[in-house]
Amino acid sequence: MRKKRIIHILGGSKFGGIIYYLTYLIEKQLKEGYEVSVLTENEKVKNYFKINFPNIKIVDTHNAYKREISPIYDILALVRTIKVLKNYDIVHTHTSKGGFIGRIAAKIRRIKLIIHTAHGFAFHEYSSKIATLFYSLLERFASHFCDKIILLNKKDWEWAKKYKIGNEKKLALIYNGIDYQRIENIKPDFTIRKRFNLNKEDFLITFIGRLSKQKNPEILIWAMKELLKEKIDKKIFLLLIGEDMGMKEKLIKLINNFKLNDYVGFLDFISNPISIIKVSDCFVLPSLWEGMPIALLEAMASGIPVVISNIKGNNEIITDGVNGFLFSPNNYQELKEKIFLLIRNREIGEKISLKAKEDIKRKFGKKRFQEETMEIYKKEKIEKIRKKRTYSPYLNSLTKRFFDVIFSLFLLTLFLPLFIIILLIQIFYFKEKIFFSQERRGKDFKIFKIYKFRTMKINAPILRRKDGSSLYLKKDPRITSLGRVLRTFGLDELPQIINILKGEMSVVGPRPDEILPLEIYENKSKFFARPGLISLTIINGRNKLSFNERNKMEEFYVKKASFLLDLKIIFKTILVILKREGIYNQEVCDEKCLSFNFKWRGRNEKVISSS
Repeated sequence: MRKKRIIHILGGSKFGGIIYYLTYLIEKQLKEGYEVSVLTENEKVKNYFKINFPNIKIVDTHNAYKREISPIYDILALVRTIKVLKNYDIVHTHTSKGGFIGRIAAKIRRIKLIIHTAHGFAFHEYSSKIATLFYSLLERFASHFCDKIILLNKKDWEWAKKYKIGNEKKLALIYNGIDYQRIENIKPDFTIRKRFNLNKEDFLITFIGRLSKQKNPEILIWAMKELLKEKIDKKIFLLLIGEDMGMKEKLIKLINNFKLNDYVGFLDFISNPISIIKVSDCFVLPSLWEGMPIALLEAMASGIPVVISNIKGNNEIITDGVNGFLFSPNNYQELKEKIFLLIRNREIGEKISLKAKEDIKRKFGKKRFQEETMEIYKKEKIEKIRKKRTYSPYLNSLTKRFFDVIFSLFLLTLFLPLFIIILLIQIFYFKEKIFFSQERRGKDFKIFKIYKFRTMKINAPILRRKDGSSLYLKKDPRITSLGRVLRTFGLDELPQIINILKGEMSVVGPRPDEILPLEIYENKSKFFARPGLISLTIINGRNKLSFNERNKMEEFYVKKASFLLDLKIIFKTILVILKREGIYNQEVCDEKCLSFNFKWRGRNEKVISSS
C-alpha cells in the first residue's frame, strides 16, 4: 500500500520559529506513516532537515522564491512549484509568499487536500491602511485555493474573519507547542558567561531572533542606556543572538554612540540556543508583530523570566506580572523598568518563571499541538468525502433519530424481562465478566465502545477468515451453551440498545466494524451513517458474506436509505432470525484456518484479540 505523500512549502523562508513548528509536525507525520517532503530554498533550513530528518525529501525550486513581490520571479516560482507537486496527496503551505504561490500551484495540480498555516499575516499592527488592504485582499484571494487555514493566535483569527480570509468553517485556531521534556534535559552552557566575563551575580539579558525591523532589537540598546544610569551593584550585559537582516551595522553604531561596547555582545545564528537561555537571567522579545513565537515558549520552558512586547500572540501567552512581563511596543522606558524590577528582586523572577513553566506544560505542549493539527488533516478528508453526497439525507434526519429512540425504548420494554433473566444467568456463569465490550468505528469515523452479552468462554481466541472478518463456527468449542442460544436469535446484541439511545448507533444501519485501516475500504460512505443494530447484510447472507460483499451492500444501503427501507429490513430480519439463517460461515475449523496473512497489517496473526 502506497504511503500518503505530503509536502510542506516554505519557499525562501529564513531559519526561524517556523522550522521548529515543522519539526514537531513532521515528527508526528513520520510516526503515522506519511512520506514527507519539504520545499525550501534556504541552505540553513536544508541542512537542518538533512541532519535531523535524513529520511525526508528536500525539494528545491532554485531561488525562484523572493521575499519581496516580483512578478517575473513569482511566476517562475509558481511554474516550478506546479512541476514539483506531481503525485502528492497533501500540500501544507507556510509563510505569506510560500502560502500564496503554493496554494495556487496545489489547486492547479488538483491536490486532494490543501492546508495553509498563517504564521502571522503580511499585514500587522504597524502596516498602513493601503498595505493592510492590499495584503488582506491577496490573502482573501489565496483562501479560495485551500481547504483549511490554521491560525496561531486569536488576533489573526479575528482579522481573518474581519477581512473575509476564508469563512469561519475554513479557519482553525491552534496554538504552537514545544517539547518541554527535551528542553528540561538540555544542560546549561556556563562557558557563555565566561566568554563575556560575567560572574554568577551579574545580570545577563538575552534576545533571540533575526536582527530585523520586525524583531525591533534597537529598543534594547535604548533600554540598556537607561538601565546603566541606575545604581546597580552588578554588571548588566545584553546578548543579541540571531541572523543579521541588515540591521547589525545600525545597532553597532548606536552601541558606539551610547558607549555600551562593554555591555552588549552579539552571537550569530544558533539552531539550538536553549543551553544559553538557561544561563541567562532574563529573556527579552521586543517584536512589533508576531504569530506565536517559539523562542518565547522555549524561554518560558527553560525557567527564566521573560519580558516581551504587548502585541498579538505575545499577550495570549503572557499575563503581565503573573507568568512574565509585558511592555508597550517601542516604549524603552517601560521595558527598562520591567527589567530593573527583575534585577532588584530575584524572587519575583523566580515566582513568574515557575508559573510560566506550569503554563507551558499545561497549554503549550508538543503532543497537544501535534494532535490538534493532525486532526485537521483527518477532518478535512472527511469533509471532502462528505461533500460528494454519496449518502441519503435520511440517514441524518430527525425522522430517523426519532424512530431510533422510540423503537429502541419499545425493544427495551419488550425484552426487559428476558434481559434480566439472561443477566442473572450470565452473572452466575461469568461472575463479573458478563459483557463483551469492544471498540468499533462509527459515524464520522469516531471510535466508540459497543457492549454484547458474553457468548464465548473467557480468554477464548477470536479467529478470522482470510479477508479479516470474524469466523463463526457451527461446532465451536469456544461458545458456551447459553451463548449458542443467544447468537442463534441475536439476543447477544440487546445491550446495544443503550448505544442507540446514546446516539452512537441506529436501529438500522451498516454494522459497526472493528477498527481496521481505512485504506482497505474502497468506499467510505458507510461512515456517514450511524452503525446499526441490524443491517441490510443480515437479510442477504448475514455472516456468510465476505468483508467486501458486506461493504458493497452497506454502501448500497447508505445511498438508498429511507424509512420504508428500514421497515422492510426490520420485518425481514425477524424472519431471518426465526429461520436461523446465515448464523455460521464455516462448519468446523482445522489448523489451516488458524493462520492468515493480513496484507494491510503486513504480518501473520493467529489471534487478533481475545474475548
